[in-house]
Amino acid sequence: MDGPPPTRHAFLYFPDGDLVLMAAGRDGKVAFRIHSSVLGRHSPVFADMMALPMAEGTDKYDGIPSVDLQDDPHDFELFLSSMYKPGHPLFKHYDPDFPVIAHGVMGLARKYQVDDLLSAITNHLVQQWPCSAAELVQFQETVRQTIRTTIEFSNEPTYGIYQSKLPEPASAVRLAMDFDIPAILPGAFYILATMNRACVWTNALGIWHGSDLPARWNVLDEEDNARLLEGQKALAKELLRYQGLFRQQSRHSRTCQKEWDRLAKHYFDISDPNLPGDMRAIRRADPMHRLSLLFEDCVTGELCADCSHGLRVKVKNTMLDLWDSLPVMFNLEISQTQYP
Repeated sequence: MDGPPPTRHAFLYFPDGDLVLMAAGRDGKVAFRIHSSVLGRHSPVFADMMALPMAEGTDKYDGIPSVDLQDDPHDFELFLSSMYKPGHPLFKHYDPDFPVIAHGVMGLARKYQVDDLLSAITNHLVQQWPCSAAELVQFQETVRQTIRTTIEFSNEPTYGIYQSKLPEPASAVRLAMDFDIPAILPGAFYILATMNRACVWTNALGIWHGSDLPARWNVLDEEDNARLLEGQKALAKELLRYQGLFRQQSRHSRTCQKEWDRLAKHYFDISDPNLPGDMRAIRRADPMHRLSLLFEDCVTGELCADCSHGLRVKVKNTMLDLWDSLPVMFNLEISQTQYP
């Protein structure tokens, strides 16, 4: 073999293995001594390869056949671990690095047709992100509660304290886009649209922006950024539309009418006089959060029981309509069967 001798993997090098796979990394090759029966059971690509007769002059390492692969050793470690530890979770819940780590593993699972691993990664990603209006509201509350708790119990709050507890949407979008996992895209794009673009992930450990969260903005491509901008504009227009939508005439007292108007203005007036023209309403509009706050505020002494109930029903229906509109707002080509 040319170059420096390979490094034997720490735990995926079995003495009774009958095949060595060499993964080529930047720091040299890593040798994985595994069982061909395990590999063939999970991957039809490897099963077909091992069904071929062994050619003369086949490379050997440690006395058994060796195959060179142009795959990253770290990705290949997780790839093989999924076969030797079925049912054992490869990734942590709400791990912000999960989409970054999983991207390479997903590529190997697709390359070698390991359907169980493809499904496991897809399901794990879907579990991290809201796939309905109710889940989006709950996700946002979880984020706010995590930040509040972190600030309360830390003398010097930094992103590093809680960034490991919350998923990161930009890398999730990248993974979903590259491997056709459309179910998370509306929710992940919505979360991105409400975030502060000045909070960059690479600076996350050293800069504190209050309640703002960082994102890996650099992994978004030109189309992603275009979708994000269009979605932000659409969300801002929704908020402006809600001002009129919720200022309807009350069928009951003037007091109820005044309260309807007050709530509409309080929750949906997002104009900023320091921004020019129609840009005033675009800054990180979050209509779903405002609707959820209004839903909780409907039970007030200023509204009669009928108006309070009617307003809650209207808010709930508006939240459902907003969720259903997200694919169009962010220009996502998602069919009804792909979108919960």
